[in-house]
Amino acid sequence: CEDFSQSQDFYRMRGIPYRRSHLLTGPDACGKVFFVKYLAAILGREINIIDFSQTASRNFTDEKLSQLVQRLNHGDILVLRNIDVAVSASAGGAGRNTGDDDNDDNVDFLRMLMGGKQKTKKTSHKARYTYAGILNILDGPRASTKGLITFVTTRRYKKLMQDKDTAGALLRPGRCEKRIHLNTPTKNQVSAMFHKMFTEIDDHSDERKDDLDKYANKFVTSCQDFEAEYEERWNQANNG
Repeated sequence: CEDFSQSQDFYRMRGIPYRRSHLLTGPDACGKVFFVKYLAAILGREINIIDFSQTASRNFTDEKLSQLVQRLNHGDILVLRNIDVAVSASAGGAGRNTGDDDNDDNVDFLRMLMGGKQKTKKTSHKARYTYAGILNILDGPRASTKGLITFVTTRRYKKLMQDKDTAGALLRPGRCEKRIHLNTPTKNQVSAMFHKMFTEIDDHSDERKDDLDKYANKFVTSCQDFEAEYEERWNQANNG
């Protein structure tokens, strides 16, 4: 992305639309949006998020989506979050999950971890926007003139790819040119993050190190329990 930010003249001289889009996949809480925020901070770019799992997004029309892109500044980063929800909502098919379902899934999961009961009532609604309107964000004239970097996210990649027309329209040159899959962190990564967060700059004693190692191991174990739950949700989302 840093090379892309410095290559506007290359695109202009060759008549190539100056934009870039990627598809981010991975289970819940693996850091898809955080990754984009971190990238935006490095590049010094503003980040804008359209979350299709939010109930209000169903009131968007194709024209409204186009206006939102039009208002973006040159060089902004755009995140189209939960594209699978948008595809389902725009199709309006029976038995497909829409925005409320995705939010309720998260609420139910947190409630389950806290020992509560799931109370979700799932419904299906047809959105006012179309899939074609969403794709127009990626390769329309508005995106081409703004040097827009777009990240499309989903936790239901396999389901999204089951429809060949949907997959072919999304993953192709000029739209999402590359898929980036983010996994949950490894044991060593979690342990390193714990040590980085709690290591005292001026305390390098063996006793302090032993305490950190002990609590880091406990933290890793607790994270593994969460990872198992998230992996189960990932499998259900893609195979259920």
